[in-house]
Amino acid sequence: TETVVQGYANGILVIFKIQQKNHIHFRKTGSRFHSPSLIYPVKKLDFFKSQISSIFLCEESNIMLVGSYKQQKIFILNKLKPITILTPPKKNGHFTSLDISYNDRLFCTGNSTGILQIWSIKSGNSILFFRNHVKEITNILFLKKTSRFVLSCSIDGIVHLFDLKKLA
Repeated sequence: TETVVQGYANGILVIFKIQQKNHIHFRKTGSRFHSPSLIYPVKKLDFFKSQISSIFLCEESNIMLVGSYKQQKIFILNKLKPITILTPPKKNGHFTSLDISYNDRLFCTGNSTGILQIWSIKSGNSILFFRNHVKEITNILFLKKTSRFVLSCSIDGIVHLFDLKKLA
């Protein structure tokens, strides 16, 4: 990747670019190698106003998810402009975890009441939810190379594997 994104506790998000130096150096053996990369800031965003807890970049598009668990908001940014801000309803607990699918079309959230929700990145709408956990979900993960399976675990040590195609 050519981009590094860093979020700070004061809500500032900084985007860095990685620039490769074009200089070629020679060793005594005569082999060539490129000199180290340079990282420099290109954009600073400070509209979050709260601690940034998680950041996910969509590889195929210009969409980024920024989660603030303290503020209980998930920002969906398109070309670095917020297009959707999600906040959980008070009765459904609060967000505890977030992950994005391999194909960059879906993301999932886990919450404090044990609900796993699947969301559309494009619309920002919840499209599916599971109430299989009894306690707070501590971590969720889309399995690598697929957007079909989601693995979740809760604070009581229970692990579930969800098949989004079979809704099981």
